[in-house]
Amino acid sequence: MSSNTALAQGLLSAAGLDTKTWVQLAVNLAYNLPNSRKDELEADRLGLNNLAEAGYAAKAMISLMGKLPQQGGSTPTILSTHPATSDRILALQKQLNSVNNKQNQGLDEDYYQLQIRSLR
Repeated sequence: MSSNTALAQGLLSAAGLDTKTWVQLAVNLAYNLPNSRKDELEADRLGLNNLAEAGYAAKAMISLMGKLPQQGGSTPTILSTHPATSDRILALQKQLNSVNNKQNQGLDEDYYQLQIRSLR
């Protein structure tokens, strides 16, 4: 056993963690959380596409994401199930440039009134 391994096991024992718990933590950090963050980015991508296709202001999603950090509760990225908000905003901004969404789509009140006129 290497000195690093012995040291790690000693620290785990001192912290009251057995090997099984350590393995579970390692799997969670190395596999589950990165996949969860990847899934969240995929959900963001699909959500932006759905907004644009439905005629809503897709850029409003980016505005909403910008408000998330103000709500507090920040967890270090390595321990989080979600990507850092700044990473999510960056990915959405890149995607917004390639989405078929007019500049003011979803924000034009006159166009909106015209669209709902037949519903009255």
